[in-house]
Amino acid sequence: DIPLPDLSSGAPVTMLMHDAGGPNRHRTVEYVERLIPYAKAQGYRFTTMPQAQPDLTVAPVRASTADHLTLYLSQALIPHMRERRGGSIACMSSVSAQRGGGIFGGPHYAAAKAGVLGLAKAMARELGPDGIRVNCVTPGLIQTDITGDRLTDEMRRDIVRGIPLGRLGTVDDVAGIYLFLASDLSAYVTGAVIDVNGGMLIHG
Repeated sequence: DIPLPDLSSGAPVTMLMHDAGGPNRHRTVEYVERLIPYAKAQGYRFTTMPQAQPDLTVAPVRASTADHLTLYLSQALIPHMRERRGGSIACMSSVSAQRGGGIFGGPHYAAAKAGVLGLAKAMARELGPDGIRVNCVTPGLIQTDITGDRLTDEMRRDIVRGIPLGRLGTVDDVAGIYLFLASDLSAYVTGAVIDVNGGMLIHG
C-alpha cells in the first residue's frame, strides 16, 4: 500500500508529479483516491457557525492543508515552467474567501481559501516575467458529494432563489473555466480571480 501522506511535507507532491505521466501513473491514481478521503478526515468537512463551533485543534490543519498543497505543487512545477518560459497555474479558492464564509464553509475554510487567493496573486506578480500565468477560480455552491448529503430540498430552494441564474453549479461549470485558463485563450490573463457562482456574489 502507498503510505498516507504527511500533508505538512512537499514530498507527496513531488512523487505525484514524477509518476503522473510515467510508467507508475497507476500509482498516482491510487494515491489521489486515497488522498481525497484522507484530506477530508483531516478536516475537509464543512461546519457552520455558530451552530457548530470549529475544533481549534483541527482548524489549523484545514487551513494549512489547502495553502500548503497549493504552494508545494506550484514549487514542484515552476522550475519546469521557467525552463520552457511559459505555463499556467490555476488555483482553486472559493466564494467563501470573498464573503467570509458561506452556506457550509466555516471560518477555518474561509481563511484557508483566502490564503490561496493571496498566494495566487503573489505568484502571478512574481512569475509573470518568466511567462507563467497564475489565476484563481472561486466557485460558489457546486453540486458534489461533499455537499449533497447536507443539502436538503428546502435549503436548495432557498439558495437557488438567491442565484440570478436560478440553479446550483455543476462540476462541468468549474471545469470549463480551468480549460480556459489552461489554454491560449487566456494568454493575457494573470492575477485574475474568476467567479463561478451563477451570480450568487456580484462584486466590484
